[in-house]
Amino acid sequence: MKVYYYQGPVYCYGLLLEGIIMNKRLLALLAVAA
Repeated sequence: MKVYYYQGPVYCYGLLLEGIIMNKRLLALLAVAA
């Protein structure tokens, strides 16, 4: 998990973007496991 030094919209966007990337990785792992 990266640390974001920005505050406000940029910080929120960074968390959102990283969250989407993590979700895609989890979905890929689940697809492989299934």
